[in-house]
Amino acid sequence: MFAIFPLLCFIFSWLSFQKKQGTILGWRGSFLSAALIWGLLVVVSTEVLSLLHAISFAPILIFWIIAASIAAACFFLDSKSKPLIITWPNPKLSLFEILLLSCLGLIILIIGLIAFTAPPNTWDSMTYHMSRVMHWIQNHSIINYPTHILRQLWLGPYAEFSILHLHILSGSDRLANLVQWFSMVGSVCGVSFLAKQLNANRHGQILSSIVAATIPMGILQASSTQNDYVVTFWLICFTCFFFLFKKQTKWIYTLPMALSLGLALLTKGTAYIYAFPFMVWWFLANLKTCRRQIWKPLLTVFLCIFILNGGQYYRNFNLGGHIISPTNLSKNVSNKTFGIRPLAINVIRNAAMHCTTSFPRLNKTIEKTVLRLHDTLGIAPDDPRLTYGGKFLIPRLRTHEDHAGNPVHIMFILICIILFCLRYRRESSNLKKYFFSILGCFLLFCLYIKWQPWHSRLHLPMFILYAPFIGIVVSQTSKFQLANIITIFFLFSAKPYLLHNASRPLFSVHNTIFSISRTNQYFTNRPDLQQSYLNTSQYIQSIECSDIGIMIGTDSWEYPLWPLIKKNNTKNYRLEHIEVNNLSLKKTENYPLSNFLPCAIVKADGDNTKIQFDENTFIKTRKFHNMNIFLKDTSGRLVKENLIYHFNRSFKLTQMANELMKKNKNNGSLDKKNTLRLIHIRREELNEAKTVDTEELNNIYPNFGNLFKEHFVKGLELRLAGLGTSNPSKYKHGEMLIAKFNLWMNQNKVGIAQGFKTY
Repeated sequence: MFAIFPLLCFIFSWLSFQKKQGTILGWRGSFLSAALIWGLLVVVSTEVLSLLHAISFAPILIFWIIAASIAAACFFLDSKSKPLIITWPNPKLSLFEILLLSCLGLIILIIGLIAFTAPPNTWDSMTYHMSRVMHWIQNHSIINYPTHILRQLWLGPYAEFSILHLHILSGSDRLANLVQWFSMVGSVCGVSFLAKQLNANRHGQILSSIVAATIPMGILQASSTQNDYVVTFWLICFTCFFFLFKKQTKWIYTLPMALSLGLALLTKGTAYIYAFPFMVWWFLANLKTCRRQIWKPLLTVFLCIFILNGGQYYRNFNLGGHIISPTNLSKNVSNKTFGIRPLAINVIRNAAMHCTTSFPRLNKTIEKTVLRLHDTLGIAPDDPRLTYGGKFLIPRLRTHEDHAGNPVHIMFILICIILFCLRYRRESSNLKKYFFSILGCFLLFCLYIKWQPWHSRLHLPMFILYAPFIGIVVSQTSKFQLANIITIFFLFSAKPYLLHNASRPLFSVHNTIFSISRTNQYFTNRPDLQQSYLNTSQYIQSIECSDIGIMIGTDSWEYPLWPLIKKNNTKNYRLEHIEVNNLSLKKTENYPLSNFLPCAIVKADGDNTKIQFDENTFIKTRKFHNMNIFLKDTSGRLVKENLIYHFNRSFKLTQMANELMKKNKNNGSLDKKNTLRLIHIRREELNEAKTVDTEELNNIYPNFGNLFKEHFVKGLELRLAGLGTSNPSKYKHGEMLIAKFNLWMNQNKVGIAQGFKTY
């Protein structure tokens, strides 16, 4: 309900621009201008409120009420401007064009429905996109904090700033995906506006929008909390304002372009690469018109970039001594060798990863061809100087936002480049320069960044920028019907990505976003983690503890813990990373960790049964798959109670499993249902055994803990592995180790019983 105020601010800003500058901007330029104002308000309010440690519901709500009121006042009280005139839709549209626009609107609405219905569930959302938002809300500030996942701190934060405002006003992550969806809407709108600036006719503008809206990676990402579409939108705004005002000599006309560029850079680092060729074009164009006054627009650009990014630059510099990337990650992902051959192989690989088809043999042929080119150029497919994250391969056709290619669009880009070159002399000067600028983006990307298996995500801005180029070239064909057929082909090619998104399926033979709960949908991409996170959150809720320490890996899923622990619970939980061993460690001396002492610790992976933190001992009390929970042992009793509980439970589960096998012995073998149940019991048995403190067992009886770990626990692991993989050798070996431990226990049962009695 309260999230209506940011929307009202945008709507009234849009209408105000349309009323005042409608003849210059049109409805699309007004839309982009209003979005720019909205983006500026998000950044300024977040940075200012953060300085005051006031990022919370009341200040943000008041801010947006004031902003919406000012926007409304600008619209209603300005009597000097002309009456509002909406110039779209054009009454001269043909029936076919109306049909195309209807299909375009349907695509946008369907993606919006998915974005609103499904929760965030992409890998990056679970590790850092949404996690950083929760820490900001908890800390009432966006200052750096201790974290095992450094990406939460140094990567561009604009997309998450927007999510932060919507999350606080709505009280949940229900609106989080709409930031990317709105960016898609704005990009589609901006692409048609950009096509108009490049002198495309009406049909070319519509076709450009459809090309942009049907990009597979764009469709899949537009309903997520990734940030590639957000940076794409600001780059489109930057390009549109560049074309709109490039003939103006006054420095003030540089402002919207510069602000758009600043927001793009604040969103994602790839914007530095994609914007560079256009900035070169802009500089050369202004050098001719401004001459000695070139310093004015240049100063405007640099000031806008610094003002918008200054806060993040400062936080990054304070973190690691660099304003953009304070870690070694930039060194890991940047090429280590340069030249024609490295550039050529990266161009081939980055283009080829979009050539995936539904035919495995064809994919294999393309892959072999690319690998042969590696041999020809004398570069290994997994050369670490040019490759990061795995050996080159052509993936199968997928509908997942981390790996999907854009095969139809790459094909038409190549076709349009050929057509463009054939009639190069007849093309307009702006279109030529535009084409070479996008080509420069791609070459610069391949020159600087190592090839990665998930690069198709980072290519989204280039494909969107190519949309006007495709729309213009195709619409200029002499055979008008062919252009219509191509347009329809683009629409039909979008169907599988629109309806069968692997992370958020609208239709599926199994589960859809409407048939399973939001809680379950968090784990669509990692169903193996669901039960452990659910059990962990339920256990945390069952104990008298609200300060939770987190010990996880650099790429672990953190975010699900936040909504699950706080679900249906009014307790004010606080979750903080502890035992951090990276650049953010120095932040523990300051707010917020200096006064934080957890009463429970959640640790991912590891077999340790005790943790020492801040002169306190924490005892592992539960293990749910890869999640371990430790509670603070203030009196020393917990370690004893915990040992007896898990030791007894481990053997009780052993008895349950043995009874199940004995019950089904007459049948010769277990049926599928009982086999799955047996595996579940054996897995729980192993988890309980791993939770037993072997050091305490050694205190009860000499060598008890050592043999328990070496024979019993090891035997349980081998037996479970053999049971799960139908490997009789492993199963038999595990049984032998367990039998050996049981024999030792029987031989020493009197001493062990006496040890437990006096423990």
